[in-house]
Amino acid sequence: DLIASSPREAVEEWVNFHAAILNRIIAEPVKDANSRTRVFVAKQTLENWEKVRSGELDYVGINWYFLKDYKEEVSRSDAGKWWQFWK
Repeated sequence: DLIASSPREAVEEWVNFHAAILNRIIAEPVKDANSRTRVFVAKQTLENWEKVRSGELDYVGINWYFLKDYKEEVSRSDAGKWWQFWK
């Protein structure tokens, strides 16, 4: 299991990175049905990242339709491989 065999600090940092993005989305004002759904999806996704933190999950599926900017931010950060600090 990749999560169980990864350094705890790496998992924490990776989950914290995703949680920060999702918490920004959750804090957005709800103006209509789409924004309500976006916030709901972000909350569900955050719950799943917390399950990764606790070891219950090792993969989080992302709804890229409602979280396009999340995908873009993750893609930009992925390019730098900053999250591999433990290597």
